[in-house]
Amino acid sequence: MMAPAHRVTGLCAGVLTWAVLADHPAAVLAIPAGLIGGNAPDALEWIGSSRWCTHRTITHWFWLWAALFIAGAYYLHTPFGPALIGYAAGGLTHLMFDVVNVVGIPVAHPWSRISFKWWPSGRHDARLCLLCTAIAGFAAGWRLSF
Repeated sequence: MMAPAHRVTGLCAGVLTWAVLADHPAAVLAIPAGLIGGNAPDALEWIGSSRWCTHRTITHWFWLWAALFIAGAYYLHTPFGPALIGYAAGGLTHLMFDVVNVVGIPVAHPWSRISFKWWPSGRHDARLCLLCTAIAGFAAGWRLSF
């Protein structure tokens, strides 16, 4: 998946997180956090104009993003809990759409990847963005109807 699609799917993850946590006073922070988190696994590989780690290694490690999500749930009683969950949801969405890619993502440890090998990057970005937008739109509409 290419960067614009990762941003769209991250935004959708943030909207979905907001819909689930809408009763939390800081739930709206999950939306921009999801947008940022959607591209974070790629963006975190860079410091300035230099790449500090190999693409799809430590920054794409599933357990790192799962731990961030769990930390957000643990700190849900604080104002930054929903933002951390939204950020992690965006990152996990990024990984979900990279694991189907030919290159894959690391799961067991950061230097060994798994892949479903369904298609190369960018092949179905528009369809996947449309699907995520429909899901997020449904969740937001459902939440706003209460």
